[in-house]
Amino acid sequence: WTGSTTKQKLIFDNGTIGTSYEALTGIAENIRNTIVHYGLAAKVNGYLLVGKTFHPDLEDGSNYIFKSQPLHFDQFNVTADFLILPSTPTALASFNGRLYAFDENNTYRINVDGLYVEDTFNGVGCESPSSFCVTEFGMCIADKNNIYLHSGNNPKPIGNPILRGDDLAWQNRDTSYKSKIAFDGERKAYVITFKTESNFYAWIYSLGMSRWDLVKLGDGSTNEPKALMSGREGDIFMSQDGKLKQLFTGTAKRSWRYTTKEISLGMDTIDKMYYKLKTVGDNTGITISHAFNSGALSTAAAPTANEYSLSSTKAKSLKFSVIGTNTSNTDYKIDAIGVIYRRLPVK
Repeated sequence: WTGSTTKQKLIFDNGTIGTSYEALTGIAENIRNTIVHYGLAAKVNGYLLVGKTFHPDLEDGSNYIFKSQPLHFDQFNVTADFLILPSTPTALASFNGRLYAFDENNTYRINVDGLYVEDTFNGVGCESPSSFCVTEFGMCIADKNNIYLHSGNNPKPIGNPILRGDDLAWQNRDTSYKSKIAFDGERKAYVITFKTESNFYAWIYSLGMSRWDLVKLGDGSTNEPKALMSGREGDIFMSQDGKLKQLFTGTAKRSWRYTTKEISLGMDTIDKMYYKLKTVGDNTGITISHAFNSGALSTAAAPTANEYSLSSTKAKSLKFSVIGTNTSNTDYKIDAIGVIYRRLPVK
């Protein structure tokens, strides 16, 4: 303000009563602090739901879920619009018109309008705010025990084939690194990052084939995937080593390996004669190794005329590994593989 002129404004109270502040905003006028500090948030049905909170009038708000005023994400009626969970949430997700609050071992489905817990799924949690991904195909969730696909009714474990049996199995990973999940729209697959020793990998779950594939993302601490995000064309961007990288868009072809579990053909205690493996497709660049009765894999060798000999061995179970070694940037592949065997009499 400039100048020395004094300005005045006269306001006359004629006794007319207008709309109250509470009626206009949904918040009582005697509430001094309408802002909630929070570590987790999700937008559901025009409300902002926040968790892992702090408010000056609360001694400990870590287990509270607060709901904002409709379409006003910075206004909270902290005296009425809240829910107290039994534990501190690790993630909040908006899915099918409901709020899903996770801790490390439980999932709470919350009705946002009434702000109450509709259902609790015990034994299914979420590692971190980055360890879930919501799509039209469902919500993919990762916790310390398994990976799940939630349909809106209940979570279904989909990680059983990769839980154990290998150094890169899910339950052998380094849990100090919290997994990130994103959706690859081109392949219709969920991508879940994880760490083993000092290396970073991603399990890729294809919805169409219900199949798991493994890719390596980098070695050493500088290659830690910090975050995943979806692009506008359904692709995935990864923050890694100070760069933003677009996944699975390179033109080079990687070498690959397909390894089975122990194959007992539904007869775990009965000896079988294993004769050979039959392959279908171009065997260029393909080698195969095998093992019987949980032994070590043999030295890899190339099949001959679409056949790989198993030397007519008697055993209860078989395991084999197919390797496509790529040295010329060629799309090496094999269409199918079958086991030729004969069941022996039970003694």
